[in-house]
Amino acid sequence: NSINIDLSLSKEELVGIKIFNSLGQLVHQKEASYQWAGNNRIYLNLPSHIKQGVYILQVSIGDKSYLTERFVKKNR
Repeated sequence: NSINIDLSLSKEELVGIKIFNSLGQLVHQKEASYQWAGNNRIYLNLPSHIKQGVYILQVSIGDKSYLTERFVKKNR
């Protein structure tokens, strides 16, 4: 399973991603790395312990954080 995150940045920024389950427990994170100004696509390969369901993604860009829900569908 994987998740793609599309970002449009006005300048080069440090971007980190954390994934939480419905209980608020951290289940996966991508270490912060610099992304270029402009359009970016971040690919997250999810570990096998992340099952089908709804997860909360926390995307940190510079000193700001954004939350979004994502549904993870189990690949067959």
